[in-house]
Amino acid sequence: MLRPPQVIPEIVDALQVLGSQTIVRWGTLAKLPTQRERIYLLGVEGYVLEPNTRAHHVRREDFRVRGVVEVQWLGDDGPEAITTRAWELLSAVDDVLRDDQSMSDGTRYNGQLAVIVDQASPLTDGWLAQIHFTLGMESVR
Repeated sequence: MLRPPQVIPEIVDALQVLGSQTIVRWGTLAKLPTQRERIYLLGVEGYVLEPNTRAHHVRREDFRVRGVVEVQWLGDDGPEAITTRAWELLSAVDDVLRDDQSMSDGTRYNGQLAVIVDQASPLTDGWLAQIHFTLGMESVR
């Protein structure tokens, strides 16, 4: 079986060390949660299954897990504070996955973290920072 669907729940479990103030889940929520810090893992992109060695019929899987970090801030502190906090959370995601690279099925985080969008938007009662990112994953089987 191909591995990407198995990886996302394992990443969610690994990121629970970030604490109860940060919600980490597969997919977004229909209603805003009470937590002001959120990490959503959205799915897989760029999946490639290719031969690693022809002699042993070993194949390599490479793919990226897409995600979003959101920080919602009430008040007039401006975008600097929430953007800084969003980047701190993204750094924590990278740290946790680098420290525990291997998943139970042999897939591992390869250390490739790419940011696609970094934005801060005003809300009626504060600010919302969003960082859209991808995490590089690989496996040999």
